[in-house]
Amino acid sequence: MNSKTRLRIMTSLLAAALFTGASCAHSQPLTALPTVGSDSGSKPVTGYLIVYTETENPISSGDIVYYPHTPYKIYDSRGVLCRSVRNHLSERDESPARVSLPPGRYTVVGKSETKGDVAVPLVVNASRTTVANL
Repeated sequence: MNSKTRLRIMTSLLAAALFTGASCAHSQPLTALPTVGSDSGSKPVTGYLIVYTETENPISSGDIVYYPHTPYKIYDSRGVLCRSVRNHLSERDESPARVSLPPGRYTVVGKSETKGDVAVPLVVNASRTTVANL
């Protein structure tokens, strides 16, 4: 429950208590108790990022050839390095990594298939996946 909703509920309860107290001669003061249950608003919500970078030289494993993605770096809105991403789990993995991040503005620096090293500004939203194809 967010703080605006909590404030509305508390205001409604206080108004109801005052209205009830005004009509009863022997009313007792309202005692506010602590919140019961978990506060879902206090849990950090994350977003996700998938970046398709240039692929490395092919790696052959018998009859199968793998093209793993090259690593990249994520910088926050102030230009501070947040994370370096390997961008594949193993040498035989062609899928780019899915990274969880707090919602916000970031810049990804990595290798593009056509433009070499590039910097791409992007936005990560809560509970959403942002996909960047360098």
